[in-house]
Amino acid sequence: MDSELDDLLANGVSDEIRAQLGFRLIPTAEVPLTNIVRDGILEPGELPKRFTAHTPCFRSEAGSAGRDTKGMIRLHQFNKVELVSVVANQDEGLKELERMTECAEAILKKLDLPFRRMLLCAGDMG
Repeated sequence: MDSELDDLLANGVSDEIRAQLGFRLIPTAEVPLTNIVRDGILEPGELPKRFTAHTPCFRSEAGSAGRDTKGMIRLHQFNKVELVSVVANQDEGLKELERMTECAEAILKKLDLPFRRMLLCAGDMG
């Protein structure tokens, strides 16, 4: 399969074949994580449902348009760890957001990495 896949990728892959292979580039892991529970009705006792993903992500490069890049699509690739919690209501969601933030902070502290915790307006997040 690997040599067949290498040939397909080297020679171009039609959308139909790409769909059959099932490969996708994602900008974030939130969608696949939330899709884990999409077909069910969760009972309050099952919540919160917590998920973590470590994925390579792909986004268009900021400022990549211009005379030297005409006709090119440039991507930025990076690895990302995401935490997702499915909760019953907004109050539980706010508690879970605080819990996830504290989990991330604990890891950064253990690694002795500097960080800043900031509260941003949604419009300032870009």
